[in-house]
Amino acid sequence: LGLAQSRIRLGLNEPSARFSLNFCLLFLTERGDMKAVAKAGRKWFLPLIYKLERLKARSMKTFKRPILNVSCSAVATVAILVTVSLGVVMLGVCLAYPAALSSFDGNLFRVEEIVIEEISNSSKLYPTTSVIISGVGRNIAKYLRRLLPNIFKVCHNFSHFLVIFFENGSSDGSSRLLQAFVEKHENTVLLTGDFVASDRREVRLAQARNTVLKYIRSLNESYDYWINLDMDDVLSFAPIDPGMFRSALGRRDSWDVVCANTWPAWYYDRLALRTRIGPFKSEGCNEGEACHENRPVDLSGWLGKDLQGSRGIPSNHEKWIPVDSCFGGLAMYRMSSLTGAKNTSHCYYDGAADCEHVAFHECLRRDGGARLFIDPSMVPFELAEEEVPHSIAWCQRQ
Repeated sequence: LGLAQSRIRLGLNEPSARFSLNFCLLFLTERGDMKAVAKAGRKWFLPLIYKLERLKARSMKTFKRPILNVSCSAVATVAILVTVSLGVVMLGVCLAYPAALSSFDGNLFRVEEIVIEEISNSSKLYPTTSVIISGVGRNIAKYLRRLLPNIFKVCHNFSHFLVIFFENGSSDGSSRLLQAFVEKHENTVLLTGDFVASDRREVRLAQARNTVLKYIRSLNESYDYWINLDMDDVLSFAPIDPGMFRSALGRRDSWDVVCANTWPAWYYDRLALRTRIGPFKSEGCNEGEACHENRPVDLSGWLGKDLQGSRGIPSNHEKWIPVDSCFGGLAMYRMSSLTGAKNTSHCYYDGAADCEHVAFHECLRRDGGARLFIDPSMVPFELAEEEVPHSIAWCQRQ
């Protein structure tokens, strides 16, 4: 709007001014904010479009005064009705269209385009182990084209599996895509729930993760492990390496929870990280420190002197790292650590005062004696530092 105003104020009848108006209208309509559309039509679009037409008419020397005799209120009413109608039509087209918007740039795709590779029993990496894989998400459509094949690339390397998705409140077609995917593929479930209106993202995530956890605990069939993962960009940069679990499953009796080393060049997810040596409490930050989960940090303060000066954990780091809490975009849980056998069936996520993982892991440790580690070799794919979002090299490249 500012661009359009400035160009009109300078007397420029340029396509960019009209484009700016159209883009703003499209943005408001995409959000489904009809009140904002009507207000914008009355306050901004009508006067600016009128000025544009005056400029155009002057340039053609055909502008005539009688147009001013038209009632401003009548013109405004018509403009608002047309604008709202356009918004409703666009919204209806989006909902009825069999494909879903995967991003604002109009990148559309169908579930049928997602190719899931089958793996023969003789080629499975973990043929005697069963697994549940779950993820929660909202407005994640633009990541699903890569993420879904990655999830099933992992699943098909286990003896049998169940995939659980949780979605609610999306406005980008995520629900429609996931529902179509679940209808097409066996051993998949789509859960939803009432949207929690909270300013804290952690509260909303806790509600979603607890819905999944309750469903898992209600299952009659038993599984060996639960893999809980993020469904945004964290695990959708590149094809995943299903061999990332070899080390963990090779020493399966020595841990209850093991977290991924998602980006070895730049450790991800300090919000969920709690260690036995660091004085880091609320949201993984020093008191009074502005917090960002990918901010530059010397990991030796968190993980020990053998990582002095490092911002990431090398994938060939020899030692597993004991922690009080972690996630890193993906964590694997021994199913027995989540059940009544270890007196942890009451443990759930809580994001009211901290990262939702912290309270859950504290309960597992306190009441079930759970052993938590970061496995440096549990890397889904290798990324150079300049490819890791918010790293120094990435920011410099941007």
